[in-house]
Amino acid sequence: MMRRDFLVLVIGVAAFLLFGGHNSASVLAAPPCVQRLSACPDHGCANAGTPDAFLNERKKTWPSSNPATEITLDDFEALQTQADRLFGHRKQLTAQDRGLLRHLKLTSFQGHVSEGDFVQVVGYLVGLPQRPKAEGPESVNCNLMDDGTHRNNDFHIPIARNPGETEYKGVVVEMIPQKRPATWKINGIRQMARDQLQVLVRGQLMYDNKHVVNKDPQNDNRQPKRFSLWEVHPVTEFYVCRRNSCASDDLTQWELVGKVQ
Repeated sequence: MMRRDFLVLVIGVAAFLLFGGHNSASVLAAPPCVQRLSACPDHGCANAGTPDAFLNERKKTWPSSNPATEITLDDFEALQTQADRLFGHRKQLTAQDRGLLRHLKLTSFQGHVSEGDFVQVVGYLVGLPQRPKAEGPESVNCNLMDDGTHRNNDFHIPIARNPGETEYKGVVVEMIPQKRPATWKINGIRQMARDQLQVLVRGQLMYDNKHVVNKDPQNDNRQPKRFSLWEVHPVTEFYVCRRNSCASDDLTQWELVGKVQ
């Protein structure tokens, strides 16, 4: 019995030495399906035509240049309720299913939005010290590892109504590596979170059906913390307020941190 315990200990130490430089997600991640990001197709590592491929393609879709529809965090909550009525907790949505994510009601004004629309949202960066952060390998980016420069990986950025709130009371916006402006640095974004600066984010409205809502800190389901699966993904414009307050309908009051060209 003691000999077996000793062997288990040796194996555990060996595993720690072998994988100690990587987190568990990196160790367990599927291998890359291409060698560099520029060779990664729109459907990522998913098989073309599958629900996973449709989601990966949606994550890389750039919205139109039409005027942005302003939505609030309350709208994100209402949109989640409508998605729940359509799909429940389903994690696979066909292209036909995704077509139902259209003309959904907003609560902030008598308007409607659809997945793929160009939207903007105002809030505060939350999630420290774990987030905002660069994601690990993902199918959408062909399972490429983070080489330290984050050039292969999305930036996962939680947004909430008020500074100091937890991720459970927020939603997610994502900056993708494709066409990402050089001014978007994760360390700079984390500093904005520490400084509790208000931000304005613009980009595509997208529904990330691969997860389930995780909004109850007393019943954490190990999913990414958020009260809605609706995201701004990809982000195309990012602004920060350096004043006491900034009006959401006047971009001249905001400092432009970067814009996808």
